[in-house]
Amino acid sequence: MLLLLQVRKFFCINPGCKRRIFTERLPEVAVPWARRTCRLAKRIIAIGIALGGLAGERLSHQLGSGVRDSTLLYSLAQLPLPTTVIPQTLGVDDFAFRKRQRYGTILVDLDRNRPVGLLPDREADTLAKWLEQHPGIAVLSRDRSVSYKSGMSQGAPDAIQVADRFHLLQNLAGVLEQALGTHHPALKAVDTAQRLAVASKAPEKVVVLTSAAASLPKVQQLAQQRRAQRVKIYETVQKLHQQGWSASAIAQ
Repeated sequence: MLLLLQVRKFFCINPGCKRRIFTERLPEVAVPWARRTCRLAKRIIAIGIALGGLAGERLSHQLGSGVRDSTLLYSLAQLPLPTTVIPQTLGVDDFAFRKRQRYGTILVDLDRNRPVGLLPDREADTLAKWLEQHPGIAVLSRDRSVSYKSGMSQGAPDAIQVADRFHLLQNLAGVLEQALGTHHPALKAVDTAQRLAVASKAPEKVVVLTSAAASLPKVQQLAQQRRAQRVKIYETVQKLHQQGWSASAIAQ
């Protein structure tokens, strides 16, 4: 849709005025030098925030106000950054710009569940400088990284450092596995005695000694089943190859 507006022009008779011509403003319709109305601009920004570039472009065409993905991203880049407050509980974790190549640090306000900053790397000095520029944080949540521990101690020495939930459970699982692994024979004997005690309470049932594969966890049993299936396919392929079948025919 093309909207034509006719506005008034005003001329200044003061010879010392730098601007001799003034055009009537319509702030409720469009901003100066704009090529779209304020309402359409708000719609484009809402689409860009919700869907981003390519998906937002497809939706804008369906709504009759087709714009390119680059226009959506440019509109988002022109938005002012929201005002942020210093969080009381800050979560620090790493993320990958490129997996196994380059990593950064994300800072999350755990009280409001929203990110508050991105750091270009995961070095201790970079984190320490950010914490020094944002004093007032009471609790810092981190993983087991030595760099993050050092950066927190330098930048916010008065803050309490805690482990996040994921790494806390990971630490607990590691300690339990290490502790119980040293008592494997005793645990196996207890498990065998318990199974025999349960079986002895049902005399009408026949007690059969199960194989080692039956006592394996479900994940290992599935892995063995998949391996057996692969071995069966391999043997079939070898048999067809010996019979003179071509590789394409065997694949089909």
